[in-house]
Amino acid sequence: HKRLYSLSIEHVIVDGASTDGTPELLKEYHAAGYVEVFVSEPDAGIYDGMNKGIRMATGKVLYFLNAGDVLTCESLEKWVAPIAQGRYMTAAAAVLRVSGDSQVLEVPAFEYVYLGTPVCHQGYFAAASLYRELGGYDSATYRCLADADFINRAFAATGVPYENPLPVSVYADGGFSADCGYRFLPEYFEMRNRHWELVLKRCREDAHYAELISFALLEHCSYLVSWVAEFGLEKSNIELPESIIVFQSVP
Repeated sequence: HKRLYSLSIEHVIVDGASTDGTPELLKEYHAAGYVEVFVSEPDAGIYDGMNKGIRMATGKVLYFLNAGDVLTCESLEKWVAPIAQGRYMTAAAAVLRVSGDSQVLEVPAFEYVYLGTPVCHQGYFAAASLYRELGGYDSATYRCLADADFINRAFAATGVPYENPLPVSVYADGGFSADCGYRFLPEYFEMRNRHWELVLKRCREDAHYAELISFALLEHCSYLVSWVAEFGLEKSNIELPESIIVFQSVP
């Protein structure tokens, strides 16, 4: 554990059996005391690796950075402290997305909860006990949206997170999840079906949210038509998502 201001930071690195010299570098970092815990072995994808990190970590608050992500702040205390002190179970921050020479500030948007990803996982903090209570990331169901699914489940369990408008990290556009909305469209429907009762409840309580979901579903229906055309699948071979059917009953 390294002291960073008033925090004790444990660095846990999970590598998927890289062959580019990463395991050797991790051994050097570990021997030098820069990395407390690491593993380099085959995994079943990004979220399988992140679940390994959850199991290996010993701290009270967990935060994930993937390869290429960079912290932009000098101290994580402003987000970690509310959780470590027991006042919140989760915290959310803005992140910077870099695309070419431009930067876009992405702020948490929990008014969209259950519709997609309310906050990038690079801007999300949660109690380790919550990750374990909810079973971590559902890597068996989702290749691209397990982080969004977890954040939505955590919201249902604990409510609105602590939010700080300052950016905590920066990530480059064009990574694995860059076009998830298209390549993994069925996962969006799967996630919305999973949380559909919560969606309906929120629609009844919040007219603005009901309006948001109408646009979101119509948008993804349009994506679905394009997805079918690209992959050459017959529409009759695709089961109509339950969310589109049930949506007709949303008040």
